[in-house]
Amino acid sequence: MYGTRGNWIAPQEWGVVTRKDKTGYVHVLRPDNKGYIFIPGWKDPVTAVTSFPSVGKVKFKLQEEGLFIYLDPAQAGLIDQVYKVDLK
Repeated sequence: MYGTRGNWIAPQEWGVVTRKDKTGYVHVLRPDNKGYIFIPGWKDPVTAVTSFPSVGKVKFKLQEEGLFIYLDPAQAGLIDQVYKVDLK
């Protein structure tokens, strides 16, 4: 994720979010057993979320309070699960 900037969304217990232009990168460093993560305060419209680098689409839900991303089981066990978030 060269050229990205952090501190766009405050660090969370599960990890961090970085951004470059119209793409966000969600780094899940400490997943729990819920099967999803919640990013509070996310306001930008999302067109797609894919696991990275495998480019498998994952489910997401953008609500008034933030963004839910449903984790890709294929990434379980990775030290840094990365999700690419395409912004409108």
